[in-house]
Amino acid sequence: MQDILQKILDDLRSMPIEQLRKEWAELSVYDEMGPTVDEYIRYVKGMVPEMEIKNKYKNPEFSLDFCLI
Repeated sequence: MQDILQKILDDLRSMPIEQLRKEWAELSVYDEMGPTVDEYIRYVKGMVPEMEIKNKYKNPEFSLDFCLI
């Protein structure tokens, strides 16, 4: 994941500012589509119940990782 983020940052740093402005302008039509990230998080936050995941088994070879409830 870190490599992907670093590649994106490197690409953005090497791109001419005119190209960045052009692409930003082209994507601005999507600014008004759907809820903002903040609105979506507030909406979803009330819908997801709190959960606690425990591994009932002591033997890690028997465990199905974090999916075992």
